[in-house]
Amino acid sequence: MKTSFHFRSLLSSAGVLLLVAEGAAQDIALLLQQMGSPHYRTRENAFRVLQKEVHRADVFERLQGPFPDPEIDHRAYNLREEYVNSLKPANLPTLPWIDMLPGTGYPGADKIMCDYLARCGGHGRSPLWIGDMEATRLWVRDLVAQRVPRSQIMATLNAMGEVQKKSTYYNGYLRALEK
Repeated sequence: MKTSFHFRSLLSSAGVLLLVAEGAAQDIALLLQQMGSPHYRTRENAFRVLQKEVHRADVFERLQGPFPDPEIDHRAYNLREEYVNSLKPANLPTLPWIDMLPGTGYPGADKIMCDYLARCGGHGRSPLWIGDMEATRLWVRDLVAQRVPRSQIMATLNAMGEVQKKSTYYNGYLRALEK
């Protein structure tokens, strides 16, 4: 038993990718623990391995904080946010505005739109409609936390993008992006 643990430790310090490929919960726990290591290289290696695996629902779920170690908490937060921010539609340069959701026929879209806009202080209506995009980002983050498949999230974001392109406000938005 002791040899097995020692072997695991040697593998993890050399490159933990082998351990995580199996996806065992104990391996993810080991990587989380290593993100709080006093050794920078160990922390960074664990971070990089989890960064490659964060798209998996089981890994993303384990990254939900808070963690007792502030270093682990900070790194886990960064991994979650980096993944959420990588989810963008193929047909727009940025996240679509949350108020485009009702135009997609998404179930409960009006309530979702109102709830998330309220969290961000209402409609942004500034030149870049930042409040609307932030509301979309928060909604996407919650969808990921609820284990909604990436393909479904991307399909919804693409549909929102198509609705946004037809919006009368979109031309003004594009001009503001060019400045």
